[in-house]
Amino acid sequence: MNCSLIIITRNRFDVLISNLKHNLAEFQTIDEIIIVDSSDEDYSEKFKLDFKAENIHYHRTQIGKQIQRNYGIKHATGDIFLFLDDDIRLYKGSVNSLRTCFIKNPEIDGVTGALTEKNAPSKVKQLVEKVFSKVFFTPAFGKSGITRSGLPIIPLASQTYHDALFLRGGFSAYKSDIFNKHFFDEYFNGYAYLEDSDFSLSITKHGHYVFLPDFNGFHDHLSTLQRDHSKVRQQYVENFHYIFNKHQIGSKPLFYWTALGLLIINLMKSLTNLNLSYVKGTWRGIIQVLTKQ
Repeated sequence: MNCSLIIITRNRFDVLISNLKHNLAEFQTIDEIIIVDSSDEDYSEKFKLDFKAENIHYHRTQIGKQIQRNYGIKHATGDIFLFLDDDIRLYKGSVNSLRTCFIKNPEIDGVTGALTEKNAPSKVKQLVEKVFSKVFFTPAFGKSGITRSGLPIIPLASQTYHDALFLRGGFSAYKSDIFNKHFFDEYFNGYAYLEDSDFSLSITKHGHYVFLPDFNGFHDHLSTLQRDHSKVRQQYVENFHYIFNKHQIGSKPLFYWTALGLLIINLMKSLTNLNLSYVKGTWRGIIQVLTKQ
């Protein structure tokens, strides 16, 4: 089975190049690599100097994770489409494990994998978020899934092989024919929180998807380095509201009950990190949703 790798990136060319070089050994069995860049600066010529391999193709598009992923899909030719964020480093054997999984299990339509996080959640944090998820249906760590409100249950590297209802947007692979019917919703722009939850909710109704622990890597998680989280926290709530309505998940009280849980969680984050932007952004998102009712 031929494999096409789609990497989206924006305004971190050095990170892209560093991780491409680090992953080169793993990429030896990749048939084509499609880089989709929405950076403010055009790195086309610079990229050609760093990489001259015939199977690596550099493209520029407008801004937007989902726009970039859809662009990559339209230009990919493989039997398997692998999506990888630019700040992920694969562990040895990951690509072969992925390909073997698809070959030996033809009924499988998609695979997500095990990421070791740079800032891995402590056991206490995992427990707290699990309790909140049980009460408010907020995100948690555990076996890949979706809460009653439509938010993700995110697997860590400690999880074993199991069926998956949530697949990470930047660390997953699919049979190419999935995209004869499904594309990434371009409503989600910018950082695009929860875009992978939306896609998971769309596709897992119509196929078989799994969590494969042997498809694994290290996530540098550079997107969390900013100090002001208000904009992305607001976007998180607004995107949650969009998904909740799009997939007809439940009643308004359920949405606002979960939004209350998100507000409490981000208040705790603000107090723990001495950074009020978490709770301010979440509150602004709730107000924004209320004003649209």
